[in-house]
Amino acid sequence: MTKIMTFCSALFLLLMLVACNPSVSENKTTEEENQADTTRMEVEPALGIEALDFEGKISTDEGQMSIVKIDIYKKGTTDIFQSLTDLELPYEADNSFFDNPTFEDLNFDGIPDLRMPESLGNANVYYAYWIYNPATKKFEKNTEMTLSLPTIDADKKEIMSFERGSAASYLETTYAYQDGKFVAIRIENKEYESEKQYQSIVQERQADGTMKEVRNELVEVKD
Repeated sequence: MTKIMTFCSALFLLLMLVACNPSVSENKTTEEENQADTTRMEVEPALGIEALDFEGKISTDEGQMSIVKIDIYKKGTTDIFQSLTDLELPYEADNSFFDNPTFEDLNFDGIPDLRMPESLGNANVYYAYWIYNPATKKFEKNTEMTLSLPTIDADKKEIMSFERGSAASYLETTYAYQDGKFVAIRIENKEYESEKQYQSIVQERQADGTMKEVRNELVEVKD
């Protein structure tokens, strides 16, 4: 009997201590609330960013010789977001290459920009392009780059334009977007002496904004 009374007394004291000191349950609740707050902090900024994705529809002149207008839509909507008018871009009726405007991020701000073929030669395709301006919410034409057969490097945030001058000469210009402008940071002229060798002349942009020749050498082509 004495043992039972002693056990009951100890149990009663333990319950009283827990009741008077709810720190364990409060700490658990606080940890859960903090975790929930952290989750909200991670999610809420993303909810405030509008994910923009576009598609375009072209209009041609009566003879279907050129594109005269591009209507831009937010993807999945039917309302025109913006119309680019008074255009004279090349068009070929049976060539799907001209049917769909290309939307891709050219200035690496996370928002798609627009480019379309502007002139075609035997070896080069030059593009007109429009940069999306978040302030005006409009696509604005830009002419700072000469875009021919461009390659976009999103990791380096660079664009390379490739031009063929002749069967043996090539020009590769690398652009970067700096201080709100596209600037050429590297230009390489390649003049092939043979299939195995070419003369490489490289210019690179300097801190003062000028281009300086940094290499002029015969390069062996690796198999």
